[in-house]
Amino acid sequence: LKVIERTKTQLQHFRTKFARYLGKDGVPLSSNTPSDQQKLLKASTGYQDNVKKAEQREKDCRKHLAEIQVQIQKYQTAVKQAQKSAGAAAGLLKRRQATIAACAAEAKQTHGQRIRFSEAVEAERASMRVSDTIHALELTANKRREQCAHMRSAHASTA
Repeated sequence: LKVIERTKTQLQHFRTKFARYLGKDGVPLSSNTPSDQQKLLKASTGYQDNVKKAEQREKDCRKHLAEIQVQIQKYQTAVKQAQKSAGAAAGLLKRRQATIAACAAEAKQTHGQRIRFSEAVEAERASMRVSDTIHALELTANKRREQCAHMRSAHASTA
């Protein structure tokens, strides 16, 4: 913004300084000599080009900044999801350890009637499949709700 303001100020200063040689639109007057007209026109277009370039740079920077902000949002969402997954993994590990401990305790109580470790693991796997299926259904339902809400809002805005 400072560059744009500075270039606009330079253009305005140029127009103020050479106001008696320029028309209202910034074009050199026909009363000037052809070489003076050419010099004034060249300087005027140079200042105008500088203003346009500065505005284009600002526009490009704003666009790039918006893209970076979108990327940051994506990364933040991914971090939150990873934190949730880490918490779920920690909970799963605790449940698995508790299941193994319970199986070991049950094996001690049965006095020789050992429950196979593979049976305990298989029961844990079945429990995991059920929880994974429920989780997948929850994600699908949430995604579908979002799509329906988006369709409703798009339909409402066009109606």
